[in-house]
Amino acid sequence: MTNYQIVQDPMECYSDSEYCNSVVECTDSEGNLSEANVCKLLEDHSASYHEFIEDNGVDYHVNTVLSWLGY
Repeated sequence: MTNYQIVQDPMECYSDSEYCNSVVECTDSEGNLSEANVCKLLEDHSASYHEFIEDNGVDYHVNTVLSWLGY
């Protein structure tokens, strides 16, 4: 039995949002943002880094961060 992993392209999720696309452009090859970029995004949205970490752990994938912010 072969197991397949589906890797979702972050660009497919946010193709209609210019803002989200600009965030996606800041990711590494695996779709992760740097801790500094996550902190800046959360600050820009008046969101707490502490609350983000409580909800998601240290998951800096762009889909996780943008979804948590409501995009």
